Amino acid sequence: MAELISNNSSWTTDFGIRGFSAVCFPQEFGIIAVANMVIQFSIIFTQVGIGPAIIQKKELKKTDIQAGFHISVILSIIFYFVVFFAAPSIENFFEIDNIEKVIQFMSLSFIFLSLGIVAQSLLERKFKFKELFIVELYSYSIGFAIIGVILGVLGYGVWALAIAKVTQSALRSILLLYFERHTLSFKFHFEDVRFLLNFSGGVTLSRIFNYIALQSDKVIVGRILGATSLGLYERSHYIMSMSSTFVGKIVDKVMYPEMTKEQDNKIKLTSIYFFLLSISHLVVLPLVCVLILLVPEVIRVLFGENWMGISTPLRIILFITYLKISVRICDMLIRAKGAVYKGAFRKGIFTTLVIIASLIGVNWGITGVAIGVVIANIFNYGLSLTLTKKLLEFKWIKFIGSSSRGILLSVLLVILNMPILEFFRMIEMWAIFSIILLCFVDFIIFFILLINFPRLFGDFGNKARSLLKKLEFTDRLISMKGREN
Repeated sequence: MAELISNNSSWTTDFGIRGFSAVCFPQEFGIIAVANMVIQFSIIFTQVGIGPAIIQKKELKKTDIQAGFHISVILSIIFYFVVFFAAPSIENFFEIDNIEKVIQFMSLSFIFLSLGIVAQSLLERKFKFKELFIVELYSYSIGFAIIGVILGVLGYGVWALAIAKVTQSALRSILLLYFERHTLSFKFHFEDVRFLLNFSGGVTLSRIFNYIALQSDKVIVGRILGATSLGLYERSHYIMSMSSTFVGKIVDKVMYPEMTKEQDNKIKLTSIYFFLLSISHLVVLPLVCVLILLVPEVIRVLFGENWMGISTPLRIILFITYLKISVRICDMLIRAKGAVYKGAFRKGIFTTLVIIASLIGVNWGITGVAIGVVIANIFNYGLSLTLTKKLLEFKWIKFIGSSSRGILLSVLLVILNMPILEFFRMIEMWAIFSIILLCFVDFIIFFILLINFPRLFGDFGNKARSLLKKLEFTDRLISMKGREN
């Protein structure tokens, strides 16, 4: 349970984001969206994949830790000055006023983050998720939900978001170093640096392509359609990223270290891989379909009535949640097997597709961009699957069987949910209650199907039933069902 909370405690900021949406305009979110693009892109270079390299290495030495820490810190300082002096040119490119100072201030965040990247990786390697939970909970709660919201209410606008981000970054690294007090000595061997940079080079290249793919649509929207359209489009992405982060971070943080341990055991690795894909097919895909139905209610709860204009693009973009989580599982396997440069090549193709699709789609506004990005993500999933198939040498029929179950379950839930949701809307039930009740109904449906039709869930169903048998109530239900059969 601790690992689930530790990787999703950033959801405490949802209250902060709800408050920001009430006091900030779409244009201000557009400014922050551009600033975040620049900062997050710089972070890729300052961290250069050091974290995954430390987790992936079988025999980690003290000098590896020292080398990783100093590489991250030195690069972060270099890129701080690069971004600081490039900020005026960035403002001119986007033709958005007042963004220069925001970028220069927010660039402090990746210096702070670099101080804690090695400590975070060591905690993940040691499965210390309780400590990670505390770090994320306190840093996000203080930075965003408290300081950020207070400044937003006081009328600081875009600076409330910027100050919240920098504060959260600083607190995060302080807490990480408190829980994992690794040595900061400059004594390390160049062989250690060579290993870290060799592995992390492929990871960094993948991250660069992936980041460009994730942000290029926003760049195109901001450059061509303006800050207001970018603010609306960015909020659509925010809801999608909430969903994908909730599951994606758990899977990556918890299962990537496990995959690296089994990197030479193809049978065990294949079993882990398909179990994770079954979660994506049987849990994430149905959940995404339900969220698509609930889009109006979700917007009202998170942002308010003024943001209903994002309904159509949000419904389209939400499908990317399923694709992103599935691709993330493939990426974990690729990193665990050390095939990082092959993965980077496919990310390059994906990036090109996103740019082309966005440039074509922008002619139909943010909805057209959303459609183009979904199509590019479908191709990306296909590219990732072909690479993992080569690495594990599994048969396509195994994948088709798993995905078809997820599609069947999703269609069934949509058919059952539509009349229920229409009834809620007819009686004008509050949005938050509609979401809670529908999710509760779906949980009951999922539970009944799992107990009575376990074959629908394949191997995932068997493992889930085994887990449920450990609970007295569900064990009694399963036993009763077994006697009836």
